[in-house]
Amino acid sequence: MSGFLSSDTITSIRSKFSTLHTTFARDIVVFKVSKQEVIVSTNTKYNPIYGRTNQGRKVEQETVVSQTFKARIYYVDSDQEEVTESQDKVFLPKGSIKIIVDETAYAYIREAKNITFDENKFSIASQANPYGFTDNQFFIFYLVPLDEI
Repeated sequence: MSGFLSSDTITSIRSKFSTLHTTFARDIVVFKVSKQEVIVSTNTKYNPIYGRTNQGRKVEQETVVSQTFKARIYYVDSDQEEVTESQDKVFLPKGSIKIIVDETAYAYIREAKNITFDENKFSIASQANPYGFTDNQFFIFYLVPLDEI
């Protein structure tokens, strides 16, 4: 069975949404914690490259890494209620925002802790909600200011 929209029409709609996103998107900086395994040794004869002895011990080290992405930013009215994916009505604190990001930013943000833009820090308050006319072209996140937590 053929669809209501032709593939050319779907491509055109995706292109228009992409143009809308690139036109109104602003830079955001996303911070996440990266875990790395480090070998610590107090024995000078231990060689971690060749592993000649078992004198070293592995320690997990956490470092904060960041990356910049483009996002459309919408300020949420404090009196406005938002409907989450589970259809619950959630009242967000004053200063909360909604961001819409593309798939590459979504893959990074879903593991992130904080987001910064305009010298304000925000914490991610929701799971990603897919957004798009024909498919999941973009994703929506709700953020709350860190001074409200």
